[in-house]
Amino acid sequence: MSTAIERIEKKYLINWLYNEQIPLVYIRKGEEYHFFIEKQTKDTLYLKSDHVIPDVEIGEQIDLLFDFKGKTISCSFQVKSKPDLKNHKHPFFLVNIPETLHKDLERSFVRVPFPDTLQMEFIFDDWHQLPCPKLDAFDIPQETEPLAESNVRDLHSVITELNLWAKEYSDGIKAVLFKDTKQISPEEQVIIKTGKTLFLPSTQGPFIEKDPFLPKKLITKAMFKAYLKSIGENPLLLDRGIDRFLQSLYENGILSAIWIPLFFHEYVVGYIHVWITTPNKPLDYAVLEKLFMYARMTVSALESKGYFECYRVKQDFRSAQGITISPSGLSFSFDISGYMPALLPKRRLIIKLLFPNYTAEAAAQIVRWEEEKSSITIICQFLELGNEILSRLFTFLYGRTLRDPGASLVVGAV
Repeated sequence: MSTAIERIEKKYLINWLYNEQIPLVYIRKGEEYHFFIEKQTKDTLYLKSDHVIPDVEIGEQIDLLFDFKGKTISCSFQVKSKPDLKNHKHPFFLVNIPETLHKDLERSFVRVPFPDTLQMEFIFDDWHQLPCPKLDAFDIPQETEPLAESNVRDLHSVITELNLWAKEYSDGIKAVLFKDTKQISPEEQVIIKTGKTLFLPSTQGPFIEKDPFLPKKLITKAMFKAYLKSIGENPLLLDRGIDRFLQSLYENGILSAIWIPLFFHEYVVGYIHVWITTPNKPLDYAVLEKLFMYARMTVSALESKGYFECYRVKQDFRSAQGITISPSGLSFSFDISGYMPALLPKRRLIIKLLFPNYTAEAAAQIVRWEEEKSSITIICQFLELGNEILSRLFTFLYGRTLRDPGASLVVGAV
């Protein structure tokens, strides 16, 4: 992550830029321009450029850079007014003073507006349509860290290890894949509807009221009530419905239980169920954390075995409108038309870049996305660019090579 600069330091830096007439670097369409602060008011800067800059529009956000003691500082300004050279009124760009400046950039390269002479297309690299329940809301708990390499196993090893572990910490275990089984029980229905884990420390004790996890992973009492209401339970008798559900498990000898869903993208492909029938041996959060790991290991092993491959969707590249780009990643928008997979963080894409005399493909993954009325904007990062693509893209965007003097500023390390 980049570091936001505090208000007092920001004021000092803006005064320093003004007093010392330090250039603010702006890169557009492979050309480098320099802005200088000619005047400042409480919320506005008057910027003068060393050259005429074409195509900058009022309301546009422009990203500028400057070097301060060996660190690249970035700032994003909104253009309030632009020079009126034709009528000789004023030669300045008026921009809002940004709320924050950023240093220690996480991105390896500085983003620039998507060039007019560059086109792009994309496909989802891992788009599948499975005969399994699919979440309506994309409320799948997202792991921030990839599965550790030491936990990547083949399917047989995962099942063997899971069964050995379950023998020590539970009285029974069952793994269910929805491809082969229809979902009929309340437990199956509620984990599908919510996309979360049903954790019952005790079938005689209170239902969980709060979820301690971030992001949220557990079905709380309020969620279970909402589920009961959705299947037609009397809204005034929801507490009784929970009591009946817990009582039915207890009468079947279940004293503590967990149902943890198995996710493959937006699909719930199955679940792992463990339970306790022995008194004074409840399942706890340590067991739950271990099961979360085994759930991820199971799906990873299924994917490696090719379990989902026959459901991969064949695609044609879709055109998109590029917004910003750097050799680190890009943002783009496209029309929402027809079915598409859930835009989950870390979902893989294949990006095709169409230069005037060259075409290149690169793998990327979604960082985040924003939905508007009729379009989606995706912000993604490249997973790996070959040396040739990196060199061509860098030169195309910044008008210099990686070895040129001054290249270090756009790389983020002066």
